[in-house]
Amino acid sequence: MAGKKHYHVEIRRNGAVYGTFGPYAKRSDALADAGSLGAPGVKVAIVSGSGSSCPSCPGKAPAKRRKNTSKRNTSGKWIQKATAGSKEGVFTAQAKRAGYPSALAFARAIMKRWKAGHKSVKNKKTGKMQRVTVTTMRRANLALNMQKRKAPAKRRNTSKAANRRKSKPTSYNLPPPLARR
Repeated sequence: MAGKKHYHVEIRRNGAVYGTFGPYAKRSDALADAGSLGAPGVKVAIVSGSGSSCPSCPGKAPAKRRKNTSKRNTSGKWIQKATAGSKEGVFTAQAKRAGYPSALAFARAIMKRWKAGHKSVKNKKTGKMQRVTVTTMRRANLALNMQKRKAPAKRRNTSKAANRRKSKPTSYNLPPPLARR
């Protein structure tokens, strides 16, 4: 009964669907079966359905929501794309041409401006703004992610006991003993 109007008997227990029977072509047939299924604590309802919108029909699973993949990088290979076809040191050479002392300084400048919504960075040699491509931004992001992380500084123990342990015995600057003649 895929395209016609039909009915189902739905049994609910404690608010959850316990089972369904049907499809029935006539409502009177569904009511006749529903009358024999009633029990204390069980609710029986007649549900109408038609066409492909009926979730109770066998073989007609409700349509799943599709994920929005338009903005997602489905390939998962953005690092390979960022470095594809490029020779080693291309980003460093670009940083030197722009007048930055290191590739990391250039990468920080690019990412700071990119996150602010600007697709340009200042060229320190010419003083003008130069356009940043997506590939350059990805290379900058890779450079920042791959930089060597600094080890966190050790916390200084400031307890009194630690200070007593660290303290050295005081020494006095005494003149050397006089030599005997």
